[in-house]
Amino acid sequence: MWDDTDSRRTVVADFDGGTITTEAGGLLLHRTEQKTGILRQFAGCFRDYRDPARIEHSVAELMRQRVYGLALGYEDLNDQMQKAEAEAREAMLKDLEKVVEEIGKKNGFTMIFERRSSGIMFLEAAIDITDKVIEAYNKMKGQ
Repeated sequence: MWDDTDSRRTVVADFDGGTITTEAGGLLLHRTEQKTGILRQFAGCFRDYRDPARIEHSVAELMRQRVYGLALGYEDLNDQMQKAEAEAREAMLKDLEKVVEEIGKKNGFTMIFERRSSGIMFLEAAIDITDKVIEAYNKMKGQ
């Protein structure tokens, strides 16, 4: 604690940790960008030669992704992509598990194996329910 009697202010520093995040720099950077628009301005320095009909992400969006990624410690952004892919894969597998269980119960199966990881070397096409699973999954997702 520091007491500055001349200005009548007391400063207290407490280093107990409190709520800690490794991504607080990202929050600060995001708020700074919102107030100043510095990344948008920086992105404006680049000429975009891409075909506008094929553009999914603006230069400003790509710039923000790159700067935020570097600020959060992702050296090449592959970590970010791998994390996003893993999250999407996990969500899809949970949905597929429900679909397979429903098909198994509906058809009276006692077991259903995943062909690629179960060690099955041969499977009679008549008992392969892959197409049913795909059809049910697409129906569940509204496709």
